[in-house]
Amino acid sequence: MEDRGLSPEEARNRFYGIDRYGLVTESTKDLRPEQRAYARKDREVQGWSRTDGEITLLDVVRQVKPSVLIGVSGQAGAFTEQAVREMAQHSPRPVLFPLSNPTSRSEATPQDLMNWTDGRALIGTGTAFEPVNVSGKKVRIAQTNNSYIFPGLALGIVASKAKRVTDAMVKAAAAELIRHLPTRKDKEASLLPPLSEARQLGRLIGQAVGRQAIKDGQAQVADEDALNRELEANIWEPVYLPYERKELAPGKTV
Repeated sequence: MEDRGLSPEEARNRFYGIDRYGLVTESTKDLRPEQRAYARKDREVQGWSRTDGEITLLDVVRQVKPSVLIGVSGQAGAFTEQAVREMAQHSPRPVLFPLSNPTSRSEATPQDLMNWTDGRALIGTGTAFEPVNVSGKKVRIAQTNNSYIFPGLALGIVASKAKRVTDAMVKAAAAELIRHLPTRKDKEASLLPPLSEARQLGRLIGQAVGRQAIKDGQAQVADEDALNRELEANIWEPVYLPYERKELAPGKTV
């Protein structure tokens, strides 16, 4: 959001955090230091509707009309049908990420989310789910696994001989992955590429991370040509020497 022109404060104000007590506000019980930056002003929510004295997910969705819902609660069913249906009324392509795992802890199942949004949701989960049925068509659900980023990130760090890892380098890895999302070309496609492309994707991410390391002054390679040579040298090739059967003595082999 900041890259697209918002100030840090403006970007932060677009996030609404919800914990066990409902919407996180200045007067939330047991408010922790890391929550404080995202706590809403009490005066801001003074006139909001409340459910049993708390501002619930449904209340927030009705008031804010969000386009993205991210679940890291570890609470099965936290994405309620009412809240998701309400969200779908105001967003043509609701982004729903129930990221908790294992499956039994997921905030909602992909099939339910598709049913509640008439098949319009863009879904990423924290654990593996079977494809879902949308109007008779099987749709694969992307698992937002760190295996898409970590191999390439590590490759870029090693190949660039980076002295330290900057936030920009990690961000470069994510930005490179975004450039290869199938949904950029086909909105009906899966959110993330198939894992069969992970090897090629890892190299591209490694290259992006290495370039950023050079830009940030953290690399110990001279230029992009040197970076590419190091990339090739550090990519593991699963090739093994052939084994030959040798006779050691009658009846014994190795």
